[in-house]
Amino acid sequence: MLRKLLFTLVLVLGSAVIASAQVGQGTIKGTIKDDSGEPVPFANVALLDGSNQILGTTTDFDGKYTLKPIQPGTYDLQVSYVGFQTRKTTGIGVSSGKITDSVF
Repeated sequence: MLRKLLFTLVLVLGSAVIASAQVGQGTIKGTIKDDSGEPVPFANVALLDGSNQILGTTTDFDGKYTLKPIQPGTYDLQVSYVGFQTRKTTGIGVSSGKITDSVF
């Protein structure tokens, strides 16, 4: 009985710590499209703070990507893909607990 109670307590406290660590974070989601409006699969997406890369990911088959968790602030987003010119968007604001949409 004591073992079950201790296990439950550890589980609840562990969940609370994980949940509190996520509070205050933001997310950027978006879609990368070429000049004709077609999605670009497997493009590289980098979140930059000045010249420092904070996070990075690649797009899926539909050109969609998600970057998280991100501390609130203002960032730049850089997209690169073989055969295409690298593009950069500046001044993307990220708010706590919010999802920011960004389309290239």
